[in-house]
Amino acid sequence: MPPKKKTKAAVVTATTTSTRSTRSRKQQDDASSVISVESVKTVNSTGSAKRKRAGSMSVTARSTKKAKESTETWWEEVAGCSDAEILDGEGFQKWIEDLGLDPSGMFMYLILYKCQAKTSMTITKEQFVRFMDSIGVKSNSQLLTVLSALLSDIRPATAPHPNPNFKPFYKWCFQHFKPEGQKGMPVDFAEIILQTLLDPTRYDPTWVSEEEPTKNEQFPHVDAFCEYITQSDPRPVHVINKDQFEQFYEFNLAVSWSAVEHSEDSAWPALIDSYVTWKREKYPA
Repeated sequence: MPPKKKTKAAVVTATTTSTRSTRSRKQQDDASSVISVESVKTVNSTGSAKRKRAGSMSVTARSTKKAKESTETWWEEVAGCSDAEILDGEGFQKWIEDLGLDPSGMFMYLILYKCQAKTSMTITKEQFVRFMDSIGVKSNSQLLTVLSALLSDIRPATAPHPNPNFKPFYKWCFQHFKPEGQKGMPVDFAEIILQTLLDPTRYDPTWVSEEEPTKNEQFPHVDAFCEYITQSDPRPVHVINKDQFEQFYEFNLAVSWSAVEHSEDSAWPALIDSYVTWKREKYPA
C-alpha cells in the first residue's frame, strides 16, 4: 500500500512539528551552552572572589602581625629588654623621663588606669599592648601627640559641669593604690593621692612641679583637708576608707570654701563633718 500522500496541512503540521522540535533541541542546546558558560563564569567569579578574600585575609593577617610586632617592639624599648613581662616603679620613672614629663604629673595614673592594671603601680606587657593597639599608638612620639586628649578625658571639673569620666577614674585609683588586703589608705599616702587627682593643672602634659604650688581654686578643700588629717594632734583618723575618699570628691562639688552649704543635718561622713568644724575655726571664710 503506497504511503499516503501528505496533504498540505499535514506537511505544514509535520514541518512545524519538526521545526519546533529542531528549535526545541537548538534552544536546549543554546540553553545548555548558556548554562555552561554561566556556570564557568560563576565558578571563575567565585574562585576569583575566594582568591581576593584569601588575599585580603592574608594582607589583614600580615598587617595585624606587623602592628603587633610594632607595639611589642615599642614595649621592649619602654621595658628595657626583650623578655620583660612587667613595667613597675623604676621602669615607669625612666619612661616618664624619656618622654620629658614631670614624674609628679598624671602620666603614671593615666597609664595604669587605661591599661586597667591589676597590681599596684605595675602594668604587664599584655595590658600595655592591648591598650596601645586600641588607640593606634606605636611609639613614644605618637603617644605624646595624643596625651593631651587622653588626660583631658579624665580631668576633674566642678559644678555645674563636672566631668562624668573623672569619677570612675577617681574611684578606681582608691582601689588600685590602697595597700593590698586593706580596706583603707594611710592618711599620708591619701594626702598625695588627693592632691594629685584633684589638681586639674596636673592634667596638662606640660605641667611641672613648683616649690610653691599654686592654690587649687576648683577644689579649695583639698589642701585644708589634707592638713587636717595629717597634721592635727591627735590625728582624727589613721586611714581613709572608701566611703570617706569617694564622698570627699562629692563634698567638693557641693560645698564651697566658705562651707555655708554644710549643716549638721548634712549626710556626710563624720570625718568630713569634723573637718568642717576644724576648718571654720582655723580658716574662717
